[in-house]
Amino acid sequence: MVRSTTDRYKRRSGPGENPTVRFTSAGRQLTIADREIIKRRVLEDLAFVDHPSFQQCGLESLSGTDGVLAGEMAPFSKLLSREQEKELFLRMNYAKYRLREESRRARKDRMPIGTAKKILQLHRLESHMRDHLVERNLPLVLSMAKKTNIRGVDFGDMVSEGNMALLRAVDGFDCSRGFKFSTYACRAIMKSFARLATKTIRQRSRFPTEFDPAYEKSDWAETQREEAAQYCTEELVKILQSNSAGLSPAELAVIKGRFAFEDGQNRRTLVEMGQILGLTKERIRQIQKKAIGKLREALEAKLLGE
Repeated sequence: MVRSTTDRYKRRSGPGENPTVRFTSAGRQLTIADREIIKRRVLEDLAFVDHPSFQQCGLESLSGTDGVLAGEMAPFSKLLSREQEKELFLRMNYAKYRLREESRRARKDRMPIGTAKKILQLHRLESHMRDHLVERNLPLVLSMAKKTNIRGVDFGDMVSEGNMALLRAVDGFDCSRGFKFSTYACRAIMKSFARLATKTIRQRSRFPTEFDPAYEKSDWAETQREEAAQYCTEELVKILQSNSAGLSPAELAVIKGRFAFEDGQNRRTLVEMGQILGLTKERIRQIQKKAIGKLREALEAKLLGE
């Protein structure tokens, strides 16, 4: 019988370890998303903070874990007391402990549907406890970021680094030592701020100039065009002054009047030039067109060195 690839999940395994997670036929009643969660949790290198009570029978009942797995969880206040905080950490790490034990058994043979559902329950418990602890302590990150002034470091970057440090602190906190989580988290967040400051200083030493969007656009092409236009204009003035293009008196008068090459002169319209020379508007246009053609030829010849 050919198994679906969704029922097998490969991983890098050590000697003697089963490299796949296999479900029984009953396990296929689970959704694809649930099966992927189970595979990931079973095959990951799960770490937790141990506690002596984890080895004792009845911890689930004493800590209320059974009730949580069944969907019954007593609401916690926004500000956690020391006892509530300790209970949350114990529940979260106990769920990780049980996940590790269930995962070890699940790797040996096909996973029964009961084991699969148990792993899902433990995953949801651990995720719920973790999210609850992180949510309650997010204001701590904002408060510390506001009070910590690091020159050249964006406030958003500080909050982001602080949040990552908070997540790591939740996973590494040992509630059995007797102090509150905020004490432990503050040190972790401050260390993350210090690392961010060091990283920023190192980057500034390599790239000392602040980013300026104006530097991203070069004006070389525009400058070249302006210089070329200025040069052509100066050469045209010289051609007109020497009349090296061979313009007739009427053509010279039309060009100078229409384009105001002389200082202080205003550009004249075709009608105005017609009135001055006693010609029609259309005739002035024809003279202008012929004169421009002569000037273009003279300018091209000069630019080409002919």
